[in-house]
Amino acid sequence: MGLSSAPNSFDSLDDKWYIRLNYRYERNEPAVKARPLIIAHRGASGHAPENTMAAFRLAVEMGADWIELDIHQTADGHLVVLHDFTLERTAGDRRPIQTLTLKQIKKFDVGLWWDKAYRGARVPTLDDVLTFARNRIRVQIELKRGSSLYPGIEVRLIETITRHEAERWTAVSSFEIEGLKTLRRLDDKMSLGLLTRKTRPREVLEEAVSLKVQSIHISTRRLSKTLLTQAHSVGLPVYAYTVNRPSLMSRYLTMGADGLFTNYPDRLHHLMNRHPS
Repeated sequence: MGLSSAPNSFDSLDDKWYIRLNYRYERNEPAVKARPLIIAHRGASGHAPENTMAAFRLAVEMGADWIELDIHQTADGHLVVLHDFTLERTAGDRRPIQTLTLKQIKKFDVGLWWDKAYRGARVPTLDDVLTFARNRIRVQIELKRGSSLYPGIEVRLIETITRHEAERWTAVSSFEIEGLKTLRRLDDKMSLGLLTRKTRPREVLEEAVSLKVQSIHISTRRLSKTLLTQAHSVGLPVYAYTVNRPSLMSRYLTMGADGLFTNYPDRLHHLMNRHPS
């Protein structure tokens, strides 16, 4: 798809903006996928404690294309996989993650809050997950905060991905624009995704273009047919979160979403097998 295929809805945008959008084609990267992607949100977190190895293993077994996870940085510079900025919800400890060492964090049980069957589950490191995921599944990494909270985290993240030779099967997303800017400055070829709370399609796309991201990730509350149409016209896939009910999965797939984040990858896999595109 070239510039000449852009729809009339973009006629108001100037030529320079179109040229900036065209960087994707110069990089010869795939854009919109033929089949929507199943993205296991914090793993198969509807069936197992979120962001644990158990949840990631289940996601693979349930046919997910990607696992999504969240990373923070410990006091001693390790990248750990959990959603919140403390362990209060999952392990009862209120101290911020950046004040704890990896050794301290590894002492906490993050499975028992979910079910006694998961007693003994520990917070994995990003190294743990990438070692597991290699040749099994792709990994979508959400950077919860950049160097403003976790000094040097962007450099450590790139080093970790490189050490695992995972550049082709990982992507990094974030709501934090400065973190994404830093990653893009450090690595012009890294696959990035824009997590956004904006609702106006032009604002979303301008931000995506300025950061040279490869995808847009947006809440179903903000997803619109206009955004999908305009993003697709410039080759950007749009992934919607978080969709757990089969009826809503059908709705957003019919709308044209390129992938769905879900806590139940088995439900989405079943739905897509019943109604292949």
